Amino acid sequence: MAEKDELGPVNGFDRHQVRKMIDNQVTQHFDHYRMLSFWRRLLAGENDPEEIAKGICMALSGGRYIKKPDTRVINNVTIQAPPGSCPESIAQELKKVLDDLKLQAVR
Repeated sequence: MAEKDELGPVNGFDRHQVRKMIDNQVTQHFDHYRMLSFWRRLLAGENDPEEIAKGICMALSGGRYIKKPDTRVINNVTIQAPPGSCPESIAQELKKVLDDLKLQAVR
């Protein structure tokens, strides 16, 4: 059984208001239940579907919500080389390890 909202439909929303509501939901300014109620009421109201579509595109375009890499992940590299080792060969081995870490991060 579908949940019933106490408040009536939302009418006359434009693209800028839709974009703002998406921003507030993505940034968790408004909680899940409040936003679920809002979206139900918006879709039940007399709103131009084109304006809703444009507002969604405005909010989701531009890469503002691209998930950033977790900054808590730390990679440690330990270099153990015998005395008198060639610095160039150590640098080459270190570069290989760093390249492998980059490839793993992309996957």
